[in-house]
Amino acid sequence: MIKNKNLGFLCTSTAFGGLELNAVKLAGWLKQRGWNIYFFTVKDAALIKKANEAGLKVVIIPKWLKYADFGGANALSIACIKYEINNIIINTNRDLDLAAFYKTFFNKNIRLLYLQQMQLGVSKKDFIHTWRFNALNYWIAPLQILAKQVKEKTKINPSKVNMIPLAIDVEKFANNNITREEARKLLNVPEDAFIAGIIGRIDEQKGQLTLIKAIKILKTKGLNVKCLIVGSKTLNEADKYETAIREYITANVLENDVYLRPFNDKVEMVYKAFDVFVMASKWESFGMVTVESM
Repeated sequence: MIKNKNLGFLCTSTAFGGLELNAVKLAGWLKQRGWNIYFFTVKDAALIKKANEAGLKVVIIPKWLKYADFGGANALSIACIKYEINNIIINTNRDLDLAAFYKTFFNKNIRLLYLQQMQLGVSKKDFIHTWRFNALNYWIAPLQILAKQVKEKTKINPSKVNMIPLAIDVEKFANNNITREEARKLLNVPEDAFIAGIIGRIDEQKGQLTLIKAIKILKTKGLNVKCLIVGSKTLNEADKYETAIREYITANVLENDVYLRPFNDKVEMVYKAFDVFVMASKWESFGMVTVESM
């Protein structure tokens, strides 16, 4: 039973990509529908700025350990008591351990809902994963195939697993009146070139280097195709991959063919600059950018 309209969002990721954006978007939509949202995160989280812009109440909690973080669980408990939180939505698998410790040792009545945004990969039927997963009241998968995977690769009670697709703000794209020329001018890329584009966090999984290598092949065949990559790496992550990208561009004299641009939340404008969108990821659970580009 819902005792009040206070709702906690737990997302301690310091990255800022599709997963974190989805968390802020969903929290914002729920706020518009009358929920009092309290966004629990850490002090160096990149999503704080976006959460503030969305009018969400940001609550900083310390997180010292990846696993068995009693201190973090205690801090979460204090915050939930202070703000009268009875329900928490968890957005990253990294926070499942913290949430399970909080529920086990501080508040067995808290209701936990996990929004799955990553594939499980390997089987997770060991004791620790089973304990974490069964601390949840609901597991929401964005695709039927992922919901099936969860039931097959974990020991979670199948009745807790539900399938709800992720969503996008269609109006933002449908009412986007910016022209291709205007978008390219804003991004400082050639107005007359054929541009293949990719949007996403700079990470080996996202496959930016694969696209750049394809541009190199097309260039050797005499095809004038440029590449626009929009995204930033996670703090203290993917340093080697970003370096590899820049070194490949330099070594193959692609400075005038590949354009690297930082994260831009005006994705509806970025898509207008592309002639073709490329999904180069090695794997995706849902792939919001595919839906957006369509």
